[in-house]
Amino acid sequence: MKVSRLSLYKQRFRLGTDLFSLRLKMARLEWQDYQSGWSALLLSTAFLLVCALLSGLSLLFALQAALPAERAVWVFAVMCGVFLLIGAVLLIRIRRIRRGQQTFLQETLDGLSEDIALLRGDETLSERLARHENATD
Repeated sequence: MKVSRLSLYKQRFRLGTDLFSLRLKMARLEWQDYQSGWSALLLSTAFLLVCALLSGLSLLFALQAALPAERAVWVFAVMCGVFLLIGAVLLIRIRRIRRGQQTFLQETLDGLSEDIALLRGDETLSERLARHENATD
């Protein structure tokens, strides 16, 4: 009996280390993807801001020279409103992108806790597979 129990513990330990190693690799890959996504987002945003600033200034100088004073006030007010609206839409979009990126790491951590529950014997492999099949349906 002791030999079979010892071999069971050895098997669980090997399974646990394999699962843990796999989850760590997945977490590292997801973290790298997360970082590259953020760096691309920040660079794109910075470039967009610089381009928008330069084009906006150019447009303002051109409109100031081309429009009479009484019309220029209304044109600039409408432009300000449009740019504020565009800025609000971009902020909402950036928040959605950020929220979507945060789920990757959380899914890996959830999977790791499921692996630990499996190794402790809180859950059997067949129960886990059944639960994942029901979740995908």
